[in-house]
Amino acid sequence: MGRVLLLFLLLTPVIACTSRNQWGLPRVAVHAVSPDGRVVALVRNHPTIDPPDQSLALVDAAGNELELRRLSADQDWCKTVAWSGDSSTVAYLVQDLRLIVVDARAVTIVADHWLAEPRDYPPNRMASELAMSSDGREASFRLCVRGSGTRVDCGPRQSYAITRTD
Repeated sequence: MGRVLLLFLLLTPVIACTSRNQWGLPRVAVHAVSPDGRVVALVRNHPTIDPPDQSLALVDAAGNELELRRLSADQDWCKTVAWSGDSSTVAYLVQDLRLIVVDARAVTIVADHWLAEPRDYPPNRMASELAMSSDGREASFRLCVRGSGTRVDCGPRQSYAITRTD
């Protein structure tokens, strides 16, 4: 009993001084089910002293998870995922400005492209309202000033053609 109490007293300050993000919680930061319901695209959080530490993954109907890419710890984050209407393609928006596109059938990354020049860290601009075309060949978005919180600081809708050779 004494060892358990001692362990509790030693660990309580450590646990109290850490955030949910440092424990990798929530385990799934973002998820999106494909339109056909067969695949889930997700962003997984991992425990770390200095978050974020995330990975991009796909989970099939049988529950098999395949990690596509581990993002750079303490630098990259993802909070937006968008599917094409035909479920062939999924896009992850990293740092709110870098588009990582995955062929969901081949389970491979087919494009990795900055939608605008990242001049600062975090980038001073961000893409919002990300959407994929029905056939997965194009992404559309609006570039906004980071932190403005108003539509006035967003530009018109733009398109990016997925060339699958980026």
